[in-house]
Amino acid sequence: WGGFTSTHLSIHNLLSQLQKEDLSQIVPVTPIWLKTSIKEGKFLGISRNPFLFQPQSWPFMKLPKKLKIAVTGFVGSERTALIQIIRAMGADYTESMKPNNTHLICREGKGEKYEKGLEWGLGVV
Repeated sequence: WGGFTSTHLSIHNLLSQLQKEDLSQIVPVTPIWLKTSIKEGKFLGISRNPFLFQPQSWPFMKLPKKLKIAVTGFVGSERTALIQIIRAMGADYTESMKPNNTHLICREGKGEKYEKGLEWGLGVV
């Protein structure tokens, strides 16, 4: 996750070409896909979320470790993948939201956690 070099981009382009031209049954996936599939106990369809489950030609931005992020409203593989992204980007995922959290990621802009996050002055998105 530390960034891409020209070698990474060349490999990514090669895999994209192999898949596009149906030259192989290899489907490139991300570590997020693998971890989410393991956590869910089944292979997840890549098409469910290609942004998360297939390699992109750009790296994730690194976040400061001091960020403490909770999530609400997400379930199943969507929640698992979001947690994996938070961790891969270097932030600290917290299972429950507390006043010392810095951010709350909400599926919808409503609800008890949403309101409490605003009250506590968290960055709510």
